[in-house]
Amino acid sequence: MVDQANGQIICTSHGKGREHDFRIFKNSKLRLREDIECLGDKGYQGIQKLHCNSRVSASNFVA
Repeated sequence: MVDQANGQIICTSHGKGREHDFRIFKNSKLRLREDIECLGDKGYQGIQKLHCNSRVSASNFVA
């Protein structure tokens, strides 16, 4: 997770082997404040059910 205002890494998480990004996020039990906007790629489809202030891009982000 990165703060877009300053590029600071806030936290990281990882899984064993091949594990879906969104599953790692859900298993991390990390909860975001409602005023924080969450931006995710296609791998995070369904995050709106957990965090209403979320957006998922139509295509993967390019860094």
